[in-house]
This record gives sequence, C-alpha cells and structure tokens, in this order.
Amino acid sequence: MKHNVFAVLVGTAALGAATIAAAQSTTPATTGSYSSMNVGAAPIHGLDGPAFSAAASDANGFQIAASRLSLTRSQRSDVKDYARRIISESQTSQQTLMASLSNDQRKIARPSTRL
Repeated sequence: MKHNVFAVLVGTAALGAATIAAAQSTTPATTGSYSSMNVGAAPIHGLDGPAFSAAASDANGFQIAASRLSLTRSQRSDVKDYARRIISESQTSQQTLMASLSNDQRKIARPSTRL
C-alpha cells in the first residue's frame, strides 16, 4: 500500500514538473516578438494617438476624483490609505502620459484636464 501511494505521488509530481517547465517558456521575451495575442489583449481599434491620450487622461482624472471623494467620505483608515495610493499612482501615470506626448516621432496635443 505504501509503495502504491508513493508511486502515485512521484508520478503526479513528474506530471506537474513538466507542466511548470512548459509554462515558463521565455521565447517571446527573448525574441522581442510579444503581440496582443501573447498577452490576451486586443488593441483598441479606431483610436488614434490624440483620442487614446484623451481617454487615458480621462481615466486618470476619474481615478483621482473618485479617490479624493473616498478620502473625504470614508471613515476607515485602510480605505483612506488605499485612496491616497491610487491618487499617487494616478498622478504619476498622468505625468508619464503627458511626458510621452511629445518626442522625436510624434507631437500630440495635450488633452483637456476637465472631466
């Protein structure tokens, strides 16, 4: 009985090891060939650079506004801490977006900051 249980455990572990090894393939990362198919996301069709930057800016603005609302209305310290973190991350994301609008390859007008 002990021998049978041990054999089943070893066999199960061997099957799991093969699955883990296959899941850790680094081929796309080393070849630089990641695409939307590799990450399971599809590009947003119909959005050019200015439209995308406006949508991203709006998303950051809404996150900041919602988090500020949470700061004023919440009584729980963990919710306030989370809101502060989201505000900080969204402001950083907004600054990064604004910095990326103009470089050697493109010049995109800054989107409105009004929600």
